[in-house]
Amino acid sequence: MTMHSSGPQPRGGDVLVVNWENGGNMPPFLGLARRLIERGHRVRLLSDEANRQDAAQVEQLEFAPYSRAPSRPDKSAGSDILRDWQYVFAPRRLNRLVAAIMVGPAGAYADDVLEQIDRRRPDVLVVNEALLGGLIAGESSGVPVVAVSPHTYQYPASGRPPFGVGLAPLGGVVGTSRDRVFDWFATGVYDRHLGRLNAVRSRYGLHRVKHVLDVVRRADRLLVMTSPAFDFVPVPLPHHVRYVGPILDDPIGPNAWVSPWEANDERPLVLVGLSTTFMGQVALLQRIVTALGELPVRGLVTVGPAINPESIATPANVWATSFVPHSQVLPSAAVMVTHGGHGSIMRALAHDVPLVVMPMARDQLDNAVRVAVRGAGLQLKPSAPVPAIRRAVARTLAEPSFHAAAERLGAQIRLDAAKGSAVHEIEAVMIQAHQSEK
Repeated sequence: MTMHSSGPQPRGGDVLVVNWENGGNMPPFLGLARRLIERGHRVRLLSDEANRQDAAQVEQLEFAPYSRAPSRPDKSAGSDILRDWQYVFAPRRLNRLVAAIMVGPAGAYADDVLEQIDRRRPDVLVVNEALLGGLIAGESSGVPVVAVSPHTYQYPASGRPPFGVGLAPLGGVVGTSRDRVFDWFATGVYDRHLGRLNAVRSRYGLHRVKHVLDVVRRADRLLVMTSPAFDFVPVPLPHHVRYVGPILDDPIGPNAWVSPWEANDERPLVLVGLSTTFMGQVALLQRIVTALGELPVRGLVTVGPAINPESIATPANVWATSFVPHSQVLPSAAVMVTHGGHGSIMRALAHDVPLVVMPMARDQLDNAVRVAVRGAGLQLKPSAPVPAIRRAVARTLAEPSFHAAAERLGAQIRLDAAKGSAVHEIEAVMIQAHQSEK
């Protein structure tokens, strides 16, 4: 499998990074921007106004907010554009993503990206895969395009379970048939919006596509920012797809954490971190906290910026706060309880910490089943009652096999993260474009 490119590396290129505020997808993009700057490139970030303050923490990173596309002013629950937590049925959540982000505002995203290209033409455009308008802008302008998946590979492929339903691989005729049916159904959800997408493409002088996801397939590269040891990797891998490993940077916030417990407290530490965006998770957080209160553990709960930690009733052995850099806590943690966001899982496993995963939506079901199949933790429904949560945490603490599996995965994740393959691939696209111009 091709993991990254080698050879000559350009210096001083101009990179335009395009992303949107959806909680966990921002830290890997900021980390990627930081690494590009360290390589000598000039980097601009085009994103929601809510990300201006975080972008300012990355030295030399230029920032521009959207002026036409949806732009969250802050990270509160009230400013959430996606609001997919309102939908219980998975196809409706997917349809909401396509309507609210991928296709609905595609023309506005394209206009904003093209405005930035006109101001200073970049050598390469690095775009969150969900922002089809950004990909269209790159294709229309002739700027090389690198699409980025800040999670597992999510596209229909032979031998790979479909996206969003949390299925494990199933071989043979039955598995192939199952996957084809689910992929056909998901493609149909995307393609309900095909006419509107093609209207945007026509506006920019581009030909029609047969399927909405063809826009992503037309990128020069699609970088999958996870470890192949964690994912169910499609075989064969599409020619333009590269697994580049995760970027493990914490979300930006307060830099220091002071433990509320005595240094000689030997009770195991259980870290709880659900989504940094609002997903209606207050009741789930309360059940987790109550379960931890019934165990001989220390519980540290990070609720994120969209929830007031005082809204959670905490027993004496549990401490709730808005934010703690997980990288400062995970070295001491015995278990992490999480919603299954990709970044949270990668950081936990990179510290050899097993997981209890309670997925709510988005890619979380898929991440949870990967944890379970790899033996690195347990999966529960988000509706699980307090006794079930208590038993799952206790079992994960007690059984060494979970920690051993987390250690095996963690070693590979750390190795993949250290390679810097995402930067190498972006630079390879820049080199290729430069050579083709000669």
